[in-house]
Amino acid sequence: PYKHGGTGGRFQLMIPAGSAAPTTCEMSFTTVVDAQQVAKIVVVARPQDEEVGAELGHFELSQIKAADVGVPRVKVTFTLHKENLLKVSATYEQGHRTRNLILKDRTSVRGLHVNAG
Repeated sequence: PYKHGGTGGRFQLMIPAGSAAPTTCEMSFTTVVDAQQVAKIVVVARPQDEEVGAELGHFELSQIKAADVGVPRVKVTFTLHKENLLKVSATYEQGHRTRNLILKDRTSVRGLHVNAG
């Protein structure tokens, strides 16, 4: 249901609703199709009891070496610095390449689940 959702379409809870800042969550992901060379990171915040939320931002990590599904590893880190300042980074571990996204808003994300997809 999100404009920039990529192949795979699954979202992983990174920061649960109610988490106090500062907090960090780090997870490793892999490719979902053979020879995939781009990882799309979509950041979604949703109320605790809702299935669908609002897309906060997105970015791509490119130049992933073509390989079989499951071989490339991308480490995604969410750091909630303040209740309205979220930094998201994705690092292609084998290629030592990193992209970042900084989301700053007037409203707090503390009452929302923050997911990566």
